[in-house]
Amino acid sequence: ISSSTTTTTTQEMVESSVSTTAAAATACSRESSESFHNNNDDDNTNRKAACRPCSTLDPSFLLDTSVLRDRLAHELPLWSLVWNEYDNKNCDNTNKNTTTAIPQLERTFVAKNFVQALRALHALGAVAEAQQHHPDLHLTDYRTVRLVVWTHKLRGVTENDLTLASLLDATLASDPDYYSPKWLREHPEAVMAHLSSSSLSLSNAKESLPSQPDTRTTS
Repeated sequence: ISSSTTTTTTQEMVESSVSTTAAAATACSRESSESFHNNNDDDNTNRKAACRPCSTLDPSFLLDTSVLRDRLAHELPLWSLVWNEYDNKNCDNTNKNTTTAIPQLERTFVAKNFVQALRALHALGAVAEAQQHHPDLHLTDYRTVRLVVWTHKLRGVTENDLTLASLLDATLASDPDYYSPKWLREHPEAVMAHLSSSSLSLSNAKESLPSQPDTRTTS
């Protein structure tokens, strides 16, 4: 098979997969948004449903770090609370030559290969765009994906970020093929929670995990 044929086939596969996944993610987010508006008095429903418009947020929505650690441990075990330094040049009432450590939610995973990493990023991007709440997406070493979620407007973490992190988890869990088989064997919780919520048995969940060893290839 010629290299040009292989390139064309790969491109067509990516475009087809991205189109299908993005459409499904957008539909899922639309349903979540409707659920949010229909249940806006239920905090748990709000957290799992949809992000609030950023224009409605103020500093009172920022979550305490101790609360965040507890929430992550019980609700989003694949995510960590991290602090990253950002300059203050665009901030009011702050020395613009200084930096501030800002709390953020972060999650990293290894994709099966470069194509699956791109598919995952496109699917996650579709969810973020539907929610109008956008994470920082990073791809390094051709298949290592890092997700950073925070409320840019408030320079911290709000309920919106927990909501988005949950939606991103569900999007990735819906298609285990995104993941490196080796990484998934080491982190079965990445799909177990999704399978449990879909009323599948533990045996079915185990069967969905890849059994073949992971082989890392380089170009």
